[in-house]
Amino acid sequence: MKHYDNLIKPDLVAPGNKIISAEAKYNKLVTMHPELETNNYSTTNMKLMYMSGSSVSAPMVAGASALLLEANPNLTPNMVKMILMYTAQPLNGFNTFEQGAGQLNVAGAVSVAKLVRSDLLGALLGTAPAVGSSFLTQSAPSPQTTISTYAFPWAQGLVLNHTTITGSNLITKYQKSYGKGYLLGDGVTESTYSQSLSSSMWTSNLALGNYLMKSDGTPLGAGEFSVPPGSCLATAS
Repeated sequence: MKHYDNLIKPDLVAPGNKIISAEAKYNKLVTMHPELETNNYSTTNMKLMYMSGSSVSAPMVAGASALLLEANPNLTPNMVKMILMYTAQPLNGFNTFEQGAGQLNVAGAVSVAKLVRSDLLGALLGTAPAVGSSFLTQSAPSPQTTISTYAFPWAQGLVLNHTTITGSNLITKYQKSYGKGYLLGDGVTESTYSQSLSSSMWTSNLALGNYLMKSDGTPLGAGEFSVPPGSCLATAS
């Protein structure tokens, strides 16, 4: 018998195809696979190589998280996670199960991190602000990022455990799940027919995503689907 956790993944995506970066001296991977080297510089500190996969996309997200904490050291882990998803760039032609909130947007995430109140450290010490209190020091920025002349929108939403949630209150109001010790998820155990949000975890004026239902983890009946056609979560024999 197989059991699946029924969680929606990924949270977001980051570039990870043939990413070129510095090659470490005595790099064993390049020794085993010399085709990964991108140049023939004789000087060791000028060598470059490329890699693909989560081994290079995950460090990009980790680096982005470090930049957010540099911009605002008072962010909790869940605040960092929320900001990265809220400002992500949705990619056309891909659904939530393929891209999560969207593609990593470092510029947009840092711009939001700088606006988050600096007195939220209490969330780490067990004295979190009141749910629904102001999250930013000023009005929320326009939900888009412009790089050169190209402008793209933000996701303006989060991927939770069993659903997605959207709304400007995610960055304008403090949510209980942003404090340390709270899983950035639904906040409640739901039946397959319930689509309410827990008022103890989230403020009002937030919306569940289309086609994604909250679930208590129990399997749906044979032939029933809660995802768009063409999306495959898992199979079991």
